[in-house]
Amino acid sequence: MKRRLLGIYIHIPFCLRKCPYCDFYSTQNHDKELRERFIRALCKEIKYYGQRYNKKYYVDSIYFGGGTPTIFQPWELEIILNQVRDSFHVIHRAEISMECNPATANAEKMRGYRDLGIKRLSIGAQSFDNKVLKTLGRLHNSDDIRKTMDYAFKGGFRNISLDLMFGIPGQSFASWSDTLRAAMNVNPQHISLYSLEFMEDTWFWRWREQGKMQETSAEDDRVMYEYAIKLMAEKGFEQYEISNVAKGEKYRCRHNLKYWELEDYLGFGPSAHSFTDNVRHSNVSRLDYYLDAIEKQDMDKDILIGETNAYGTRAVDGFIKNSYRDNVAEYIFTGLRKNEGLDLEKFRQRFERDIWDIYDEKCRRDFDEFVKGGFAKTDGENIRLTLKGMNVSNRIMSLFV
Repeated sequence: MKRRLLGIYIHIPFCLRKCPYCDFYSTQNHDKELRERFIRALCKEIKYYGQRYNKKYYVDSIYFGGGTPTIFQPWELEIILNQVRDSFHVIHRAEISMECNPATANAEKMRGYRDLGIKRLSIGAQSFDNKVLKTLGRLHNSDDIRKTMDYAFKGGFRNISLDLMFGIPGQSFASWSDTLRAAMNVNPQHISLYSLEFMEDTWFWRWREQGKMQETSAEDDRVMYEYAIKLMAEKGFEQYEISNVAKGEKYRCRHNLKYWELEDYLGFGPSAHSFTDNVRHSNVSRLDYYLDAIEKQDMDKDILIGETNAYGTRAVDGFIKNSYRDNVAEYIFTGLRKNEGLDLEKFRQRFERDIWDIYDEKCRRDFDEFVKGGFAKTDGENIRLTLKGMNVSNRIMSLFV
């Protein structure tokens, strides 16, 4: 059997403090004993899946997300990375990425992470405006971002991304413009641009519901987005996905491209998601439940997820087996996020049908209206969104769902 490529996501669930806008799972308890217990459980979960999938895949991307992975010392991450390498065939040029909170960074850590083989750093800057950072509940300030970039460069990192956020209550256009220029002045190779979303059950969501916080208007949000994309292009950043720009193809995030191209990946840790063999499954989003489930896991016992032939651990609490139509819709939905859009020949090869043989004439007419309006382009070989279309991407993508 020919091996396929696989991405691995590792969720580190510890944070110094929960940001009021964030809905990713994390806990503020990260004492030594709990961290040691988590690492043991995580390594056991990785080993379990390695026994079942090792012969099927080559791993070409590993991504440490969170939470705050940089709470961990390099030696702690080394234990986890060694387990991944022992359990899977990790290719020599695999992309190994890690998210970084400037409030937890120092020069010694950066050197240690780079020595482990971590090649790509994604720094959660969010803003260079200290007032905006305070609104977001961040523990760092703009000087901390600059210091972190300096630590990273001196530690040997040459592929560094900054996360920036816009559409934040109280954030002016001038503040956003200054943040963009400050970001480019510290010379990252990649920038991710995120519009603030009020996610259910976050503090921001509650404050909006209570009338204590006002959401940025859709019009102002679009102006900030288009301005950022155009400014980045002037400074040599190529947009390759709705929210991501890079200084050339080699700096694009290979791991995230797996999500957008409907490729296989395995997620480890509490709340982590996986997609293999057309099955999506997710782990329980509670650290105590996750630890208990993995510690009780029999390494030699296969647990089937639902009525599929996909394996999972006791920590899996949700699964969906994609149908043919599910895969088509997801492939189009994620593919249209990329600047290059959908290659129609690749689509035919993957799904053995032409896209317009799957969708009815009304769908095609509706899509053609977006083309006429300048929101999308098609030349018979490719369909993609324009910058104008990316501002209303959900309306266009909904045609195919």
